[in-house]
Amino acid sequence: MPLLEQIQKDMVAAMKAKDELRLSVVRMIKTALKKHEVDAMKPLDEATEMQVLNTLLKQRRESVDMFRKGGREELAQKEEAELKMIEAYLPSTQRPRACQAILNRFLALVSCCWRSTFSGLPVRDCRPPFLTMTCRTSIGLGCDPSPA
Repeated sequence: MPLLEQIQKDMVAAMKAKDELRLSVVRMIKTALKKHEVDAMKPLDEATEMQVLNTLLKQRRESVDMFRKGGREELAQKEEAELKMIEAYLPSTQRPRACQAILNRFLALVSCCWRSTFSGLPVRDCRPPFLTMTCRTSIGLGCDPSPA
């Protein structure tokens, strides 16, 4: 489900529950997304939506720091609550871990192929990791980063 649809449903739910803080945060998110959509003059893709959410998160984190430095703990707590609500719209942390595992396998393959290429020796099999994870050289500098 697109993020704007989810936010609209959450806004209705917050109105029915009379949850003022959640309603305020959801309206703020929707406004930021709509503003970016109007400025870009095209529908938002997922990457742009995540960028807007990350910008809102960064603003909240900076506000928390400034409020704490200024001795305004009650405002810092309000900003932290908003921060947690915004984070709920971001993808789970499992996604970066899976991406990191794929990236590590890819880097192992590229590193192996790079060493082979610049040593002047041929590479027997150096294909993208989604085709095969075998990369060997004729002198044994190769590696076999097998998929997890």
